[in-house]
Amino acid sequence: MNLLHEDLARAQIQERLDAGRAHRRAAEARRARRRNREERKLTLRTFLVRTRYV
Repeated sequence: MNLLHEDLARAQIQERLDAGRAHRRAAEARRARRRNREERKLTLRTFLVRTRYV
């Protein structure tokens, strides 16, 4: 019974670790998307500025 309980506890800990990792990966992906969007905005703005003033 004790062994079974340890396995269960280990499985729960592993689940929590995996969930934390997935959450962190999702947060990093959101940040990366936002950063890419800002970079795209900047490049678009510079492109528009260049085409307007050349």
